[in-house]
Amino acid sequence: MTTDLALQSGIRRDVVVVGASAGGLKSLQAFINVLPKDLPATVIVVLHLPASGSTALPGILSRAGCLPVRFAGLDEAMRHGEIVVAPPDHHVVVTDGRLSTTVGPRENAHRPAVDALFRTAARDCGPRVIAVVLSGALDDGTAGAIAVQQGGGVVLAQDPADAAYPSMPQSVVDHLPGTQIGTAAELGALVDRLTRSVVAVGVPHLPSAVVPVRSRRIGKQRVASISRRRSPELEFRTVAHTDAMKNALWMALQCLQEKVILNNRLAERAIERGSNLSAQRFLDRAQELQDSAELVKNLRDAAMVTGPRPDARSRLA
Repeated sequence: MTTDLALQSGIRRDVVVVGASAGGLKSLQAFINVLPKDLPATVIVVLHLPASGSTALPGILSRAGCLPVRFAGLDEAMRHGEIVVAPPDHHVVVTDGRLSTTVGPRENAHRPAVDALFRTAARDCGPRVIAVVLSGALDDGTAGAIAVQQGGGVVLAQDPADAAYPSMPQSVVDHLPGTQIGTAAELGALVDRLTRSVVAVGVPHLPSAVVPVRSRRIGKQRVASISRRRSPELEFRTVAHTDAMKNALWMALQCLQEKVILNNRLAERAIERGSNLSAQRFLDRAQELQDSAELVKNLRDAAMVTGPRPDARSRLA
């Protein structure tokens, strides 16, 4: 765990959030297969599915192990010893210790999205959360995994070499120092161990949004002087500001990607109506937004490489 914590009390990590996409069904089956019937945690799963996706997923996953599996409902308590799956075309989120589903905007072009689950679980449950990223394309889950780690939770990722599609776990490994990796089955066994251990936790450092930092223009000599005699408080504020910038860039990128999808859909509808001029305007707007998204993505990637690289990640025994 990379977040500094003032030790205060012991908790159990009893909220396990799992994200998967392409090739993820096989990984999920291997992960679930080793989870015991008396697992002292709730397992919440997001698998990218089309809006018209199969409703047979709970049955398929329940046959992979001994835990009961069901789709998430509108508003319900989390119960240990069960697996809850996001239904097609619905996000599943954690609010006030309860699960609920929503048809909010797509994130990373997906609904359900892994980031929506991870982010809300981190905000609501903090260090109780274990985030697991399995096989999948692109990088849905990375922003949410960052939130989990910053909240004091633990992040695990499938070994990219073990994943049918390595992009999702590889993105997490690249961006989060301290990520533990292993095969899908190894991660299942590790989750069982982690949920049975009491860990001492406290209150994470406050985010930069609540840290008063004055901005002022200073010359290069002044910057150099500050750098040479940097205090712990200034160091913290700098790190907090960097984290806030990274999170802001993630959110900006998600918003732009959603607008690209919307404008492309509006263009398709305009073409169906025979409104070619309107369709062209929507397509032009989508291209402008895509160009902006690429710029934000480059800025995000540049921000992500600041600080220590993920050399500290550990390979499971």
